[in-house]
Amino acid sequence: MFYHRRFMPPFCHKLWNCAYPSVYALQNGAILDYGNGKASAFDVKCPDGGRVTIHGILIDD
Repeated sequence: MFYHRRFMPPFCHKLWNCAYPSVYALQNGAILDYGNGKASAFDVKCPDGGRVTIHGILIDD
């Protein structure tokens, strides 16, 4: 499951479009490149000047 805190204003569709492939990959068991290694995490910056950054991490239930 994908959890996130409430975003105000609503979550930007351009930022979600950038983050979605990583979210989908983690939901399906992938391990992503992260810095110099691999991890179940990702960072995405807003394509509109990088004003918002998302740090996503897989949390096991």
